[in-house]
Amino acid sequence: MALTACSSSSSGSKSSTAGGDTTINLLAADYGTAGTSNSSQTYWQNIANAFHAANPTITVHVQTIAWTNWQAQTTSMFQAKQYPDILEGDAPQEFASDNLLYPLSQVMDQSTINNLIPVFAKQEDSNGTAYGAPFTTSARALFYNKKLFAQAKLTPPTTWAQLESDAAAIKALPGGNVGYFLPLGPRRPRASR
Repeated sequence: MALTACSSSSSGSKSSTAGGDTTINLLAADYGTAGTSNSSQTYWQNIANAFHAANPTITVHVQTIAWTNWQAQTTSMFQAKQYPDILEGDAPQEFASDNLLYPLSQVMDQSTINNLIPVFAKQEDSNGTAYGAPFTTSARALFYNKKLFAQAKLTPPTTWAQLESDAAAIKALPGGNVGYFLPLGPRRPRASR
């Protein structure tokens, strides 16, 4: 995911009132359940409220779109030239090629840019220029305990069925072992089998 600053256009979304107050529109994907405490809308709104408290002349208007509708809705919005000021999304290269983004160096302090994890920061480049900053990222991997697998005379699983069978065999070993462990968001990870 990347946070990207979109450039202004004649129908751009950043607006200022006569009093000098500024509104910035943030568009983000919602990975939670709308209307609940795990909604991304709630997460972003809390950040926007804290930012406004520290910067009273700047209001951040937060809009989220369910991740399942993200591509269709953002495509429609951009085709209609309804650009947000800040976009949380993936792969800014498409928007950069349409000259819709500011280079990251124009919206973020260089010391912050230098502190980004290089492998993730590189994913936000287009022709050697960064147009976004990695905000969240994750890696999916399966780890296994070599000692327990050796004790149960197992080899690492290559299928889901084998994983289930191996988990049951490891759980059956003496010592109260857990067969497999799966993190499930903000709740405690689920131990099973």
